Amino acid sequence: MSQTSRALTIQHLSFKYPEAVEALFTDIGLAFYTGWTGVVGANGCGKSTLLHLINHSLKPDSGDINSPGDVQSVEQRTDQPPPGLVRLSRAEDAQIWSWRAKLGIQPDWFNRWGTISHGERKRLQIAQALSHEPDVLILDEPDNHLDINTKEILLNTLKAFQGIGLIISHDRHLLDALCDHTLFLDEGQPDMRTGGYSAARQELDREQLEHQRQKSVLQKEARKLRRELQRRSEEVSRTAGRRNRGHLARGDSDGRAKIGLAIYSGKDKKIGRLKQTLSDRVDKVEARRSAISIKKAHGSGIHLGGGAGHRAVLIDESAGSISPNDSLAVSWPDLVLERGQCIAITGANGSGKSILLNHLIRRSKLPKSEVLYMPQEIPLSEGSRLLENLHQLSHDEMGQVLTIVRRLGSDPEGLLHGDMISPGESRKLMLALGMSKECSLLVLDEPTNHLDLLAITCLEEALLEWEGGILLVSHDRHLVSKLARTIWTLESEQSGNSRLSIKSLISE
Repeated sequence: MSQTSRALTIQHLSFKYPEAVEALFTDIGLAFYTGWTGVVGANGCGKSTLLHLINHSLKPDSGDINSPGDVQSVEQRTDQPPPGLVRLSRAEDAQIWSWRAKLGIQPDWFNRWGTISHGERKRLQIAQALSHEPDVLILDEPDNHLDINTKEILLNTLKAFQGIGLIISHDRHLLDALCDHTLFLDEGQPDMRTGGYSAARQELDREQLEHQRQKSVLQKEARKLRRELQRRSEEVSRTAGRRNRGHLARGDSDGRAKIGLAIYSGKDKKIGRLKQTLSDRVDKVEARRSAISIKKAHGSGIHLGGGAGHRAVLIDESAGSISPNDSLAVSWPDLVLERGQCIAITGANGSGKSILLNHLIRRSKLPKSEVLYMPQEIPLSEGSRLLENLHQLSHDEMGQVLTIVRRLGSDPEGLLHGDMISPGESRKLMLALGMSKECSLLVLDEPTNHLDLLAITCLEEALLEWEGGILLVSHDRHLVSKLARTIWTLESEQSGNSRLSIKSLISE
């Protein structure tokens, strides 16, 4: 790792996607130093694009990006194994073995990419990037798919990194515990703040409240000045009317003399100057008010627009087991999910949660139209299909879907005019398209993956109001505690297999 310059700098950077209507970044400047910076903002605001510009997988339209040395990135997606995985598996270097040990990498994972969990894939991705000892490490939502224990392993591993780190994440605990700075991105405008997410967010919120207060004070002052200006204008008009000699009788020499004296003495000019002074003051107050920046607040709050069906029992599965491969068998007792229930499936990465979930979906007697299934990862091809479905909707249907997308914190214009869609936007669009249809069962496998903080809050509120059944796989402790009253936990046995246990929670 280079010990020369310890700053990553961006100067006068501008970038626009060819298919976009407007530029994403225009003449921005930033500097990143040793330590971790959290990059946060709504899906589609440019977080991943900024990181792709920094690692040179995208080229800016103008501007300079100066890195102190080697840059390594870990992308959001876990579809394909990262390049260099063979090198990582065969390396004898002590430091590489140290990174592997910190992340709990198991030897058999290297040959089982297709069968290991997404959380295990994520750990391999991160270990491969760290093995290069980079000067700059870029992580795009590295905590997706990770169970609670593995998130702590990730946190301790990243704390040991001594270079310049940039991390996109929607996990507040991780951002607070790891980051020295937080970069907020809002419609392509960067705002760098000191501290982890929570402290930086509080500072930003306090600042916005103060800006709103200042704007309100200036708005009242401007209204007062405009009323006075109106009064002065009316006075000038009345005076001008009185001093018009045309209305005087031909012999009224005294009246003509008074009007002439007022004009000669400059009384009219004085009134005109007062009016101009007031007009100038109004302009200055309005300019000060306009100069105060208040970030646009997105409307929030969504609801599941379709009905919840009328079936009383949605899942009724007898005790059994399944062995998807030689290294794992998953067994369970009798399982029942009724209308109005939310059941959460928990367990460590690789314990078979998604395997059980998919088995229950296949075995369900519900028509496919009554099941809304959201997988852990939405393939790129599925994202394209979602966009096609959007454009095939009627005007009213499209308006309803795009309203939900906006209320989940994203600008729908990008979906209408682009042919690329980020993982977070794919999730939002899938939710929006499914919410207007009647279904009985929501099957959500890590639904908060790739979603920004506003979208997670909106989704949580919507699910709390849902009257149908919910089968939820999640490592988001807050979401599970809010929604679920029954927990199905997959626990690993000494044999390496998993057995499901059921725990009912008492409603608060």
